[in-house]
Amino acid sequence: MPALWLSCCLCFSLLLPAARANSRTPVCDCSGKSRQCVFDEELHRQTGNGFRCLHCSDNTGGIHCHRCKEGFYRQRDRDRCLPCNCNSKGSLSARCDNAGRCSCKPGVTGDRCDHCLPGFHTLTEAGCTQDQRLLDSKCDCDPAGISGPCDTGRCVCKPAVTGGRCDRSV
Repeated sequence: MPALWLSCCLCFSLLLPAARANSRTPVCDCSGKSRQCVFDEELHRQTGNGFRCLHCSDNTGGIHCHRCKEGFYRQRDRDRCLPCNCNSKGSLSARCDNAGRCSCKPGVTGDRCDHCLPGFHTLTEAGCTQDQRLLDSKCDCDPAGISGPCDTGRCVCKPAVTGGRCDRSV
């Protein structure tokens, strides 16, 4: 008989938080991204609210479907999470900021980290490699403004660029 009484008490204690949830106040706070949740006793002990959302939509996740999954972003709360599409070779991770811009490896540029900066070449897992031909010790050229290697101690500027270092627009 004591075992039956103990099991009834245990069952009642697990159902009590769920029963309290049947009032008119919403218990599944899923940020509008899910209509399903389950009661989690451990979460209830930690936070005072034990309801965890299930099947979050729009590429969201978390206890309340409140954040984008890794590799997704959104500009405002309640917006749909959009894919970052970060280039796997050129970006530091699959994450991006709230504008969809990825964090790039050295020598790499672009919102998706998908091409090399001027003066760099060959996008690899380590980033882009600086063009050694442009780093002639006889010249102090601006890599963004030169079209090729130093020519007898003089910088060779791109069209519409001028200056001894190729550092001024025409």
